[in-house]
Amino acid sequence: MLSRRTRAVLLPVVHTVSYALDASSGEEVWHYETGDWVECPPTVVDDTVYVGSYDSNVYSLRPSPEST
Repeated sequence: MLSRRTRAVLLPVVHTVSYALDASSGEEVWHYETGDWVECPPTVVDDTVYVGSYDSNVYSLRPSPEST
């Protein structure tokens, strides 16, 4: 999934860490570790990334300007 504002590719992974990679270079822009596994792809609404986890939480992530 591509975030339009940050031009980052958001990776759905079966792991506890969600990653965003730069769409041009493939380098890591940011990552966030949840309390348990994430199996579903992230959802982006405006500038917010939502990630659900098996730790019974939905995380609302807003990457800072320094990470874009």
